[in-house]
Amino acid sequence: MVGREGAKPLRALELLVGRWTIRGRSVGADEDNIAGESETVWSPDRSFLEQRTTLRIGEDEVHALEIIGHEPGSDVFPAWVFSAGAAEPLRYRWRIEGNLLIHAGLGATFTGQLSPDRRTIRGSWRPDDARTTAPGSAYDAVMTRVDRPTQTEPARGRLGGSRTTDGP
Repeated sequence: MVGREGAKPLRALELLVGRWTIRGRSVGADEDNIAGESETVWSPDRSFLEQRTTLRIGEDEVHALEIIGHEPGSDVFPAWVFSAGAAEPLRYRWRIEGNLLIHAGLGATFTGQLSPDRRTIRGSWRPDDARTTAPGSAYDAVMTRVDRPTQTEPARGRLGGSRTTDGP
């Protein structure tokens, strides 16, 4: 068990803790065609983060659980995404560079700019190295914080049950 001491590097991603709405537009679309919500909470022992996301891209709806940890000795946060459409967990990674939030995996990278109050993230998913992407996988999005639960206010809602949401 990692516990509180081993989770200290994860504090860099603490800005994700809470509920977020997601709105966006696929590259080439005439109007917004992406909508969803995401909720990130600390695991009970605060050794990793859990992110639950429901996202509608056009007519397709995706439900995912992402587990975010820390790679010792680095500023990289590996993640595993579990989704009904995948035969095995999908590997991703997170990084923070100043006011940029970077989330990468499966040949594409999201680069998002954090607002000064850290309540909004504006960014884009784009393929790495000019790879061809699946329809709907290259898009611009805005994430807006809905709330940020406190230690005495557990996260609740359709994306998750009651959990501890404070950091280490």
